[in-house]
Amino acid sequence: MKNFYRGGRGLCCLKRLSHLFKSKNNRSCTLFSFVLSLICVLFSDAQAQSAVERAVIGAEEIKTLQIGDTLPETLWNLPLHVVNHPDGKDAVTLSDYRDKTMIILDFWATWCTSCIKNFPKLYELQRNDSSIQTILINSITTRDTRDKIAGFLHKRRQAYSMPSVVSDTILSKLFPHQSLPHYVLIADGKIAGIIDGGTSDMVDWQKISKGDYTVQQAKGYREYDFRYPLFHNGNGGNRPQYLFGSFLSHYIEGLPSAIYKGGSNTQKVSLINVPLITILRFAHPSLSRYRHTRIVYNVTDPLLFSERKSDETRNLFTYEIETPSMPQEDVARLVAEDLQRYMPLEFNSIMKEVECWVLTAVKPELAVDFPDTLARETNLYEKSSAPIFYNNYRLENLLKYLEGIYNIPFVDETCIKQNVRLVLPPDLHNSDELKRSLRRYGLELKLDRRKLDMMEIVEKQTN
Repeated sequence: MKNFYRGGRGLCCLKRLSHLFKSKNNRSCTLFSFVLSLICVLFSDAQAQSAVERAVIGAEEIKTLQIGDTLPETLWNLPLHVVNHPDGKDAVTLSDYRDKTMIILDFWATWCTSCIKNFPKLYELQRNDSSIQTILINSITTRDTRDKIAGFLHKRRQAYSMPSVVSDTILSKLFPHQSLPHYVLIADGKIAGIIDGGTSDMVDWQKISKGDYTVQQAKGYREYDFRYPLFHNGNGGNRPQYLFGSFLSHYIEGLPSAIYKGGSNTQKVSLINVPLITILRFAHPSLSRYRHTRIVYNVTDPLLFSERKSDETRNLFTYEIETPSMPQEDVARLVAEDLQRYMPLEFNSIMKEVECWVLTAVKPELAVDFPDTLARETNLYEKSSAPIFYNNYRLENLLKYLEGIYNIPFVDETCIKQNVRLVLPPDLHNSDELKRSLRRYGLELKLDRRKLDMMEIVEKQTN
């Protein structure tokens, strides 16, 4: 039967088989004929899709495009299925935007917060310059459905509105990448620039909009398979000069920040290009109870313990340990012993009076008054100009986010245990606006002092 499914000859065989059954018993074989016809249609669609891919790549194997390559004519005319098109179109081609001075292909996913926070910048860019067009590309590998993507973008239409390709199978192969977001810049019919996720926060889009495509280019991530030891047989590149222990090094250029745990016959933990405090939290699980605003550092160089990622990478380290199979808490103990040998620290739980924001409830019922069917979703992390909706989430998550903005503790004295629904101002840095919005839900926010449980990290003096 599998021979029937090869090329046009297979389709002809199916049709002849259908005709044979019809001629023998027209009534009893109607259903069988219908099924065969359906197979023909599906098979024909699959063949057509395969033909489109072959036309784009010009061979059986896709050839990736690099900076400086000219866009193939077949790619200009490739039909792309889209949602959120301003004119309601279901499909476009890159050729529709050929008159633009620059086309930005933005590879993204609905679960990628780094992707979404850049949407307002890209939208503002094309609003200010009609010769620039951003096209969002959502690959089939993200597992986002067409309806999910359409609904996601529709809810944010007040802040930005850009068309998105859905279920992409070709562009992601022509422009392969290991992380999101990933940007491809097209100008004068050529690939003018490629920007990977690792540098997306530092991109100067204003310079790019003026034709400076060398501002940020893709680093070209090295291939890395977390199932095997880092740097073994070139896995992730050549091993750099390491410090000590199982494997500990400073920031490694070219590797994405990541955490892997697991193993089959062994227990392996890889913490790659992460803040030192992240490694310490793994080694000392009790540290996870303390957010960064509740940790006091009595150390020579506080920057080494910073949780924030910026242009400064001095606080980023790579650590890997592989042990015989054992419980994770035992692995954590070994990591703690490893670090203690070379970074002797003391961890003391103390009570300390500090300035903090205190949240209390005057009418808590207002914050928890919403239907059980309300979906759990928020645009809190997207940094757009639209009001922030915070639907069906715990207050704890919001206060943790606010601590990152104000850099002092937020204390919850509301006694609200349920999830809440809030609408907050776009600019959470404005404390007066924040207090006014919370007051509508029966919540009061004020600056005060409290004695809080803090973790003190002390650097031991060594001879």
